[in-house]
Amino acid sequence: MKHLKELAVPWSDTDFGSATLLAAVGQMRQLTYLEVDGHKSLTQQGLMQLTGLSALQQLIVDTNDEITSEVLERFWAAVQQQ
Repeated sequence: MKHLKELAVPWSDTDFGSATLLAAVGQMRQLTYLEVDGHKSLTQQGLMQLTGLSALQQLIVDTNDEITSEVLERFWAAVQQQ
């Protein structure tokens, strides 16, 4: 998976908020595109675990009570600091 640039994790029974899955995706620093819409279990804390994805250019995620536009702004600011 070292060369994987795009990852789409459509809604399914997969819990994208799980610490194991977030840790694995967080190591994919070459990702430029990540799509995780439909995963209601993704939290603000979980999203911020992905700020090490320094090559990320596009993130598709549903906003909810946890993932607000302000949280997304903080996420992108943290990614750009990498």
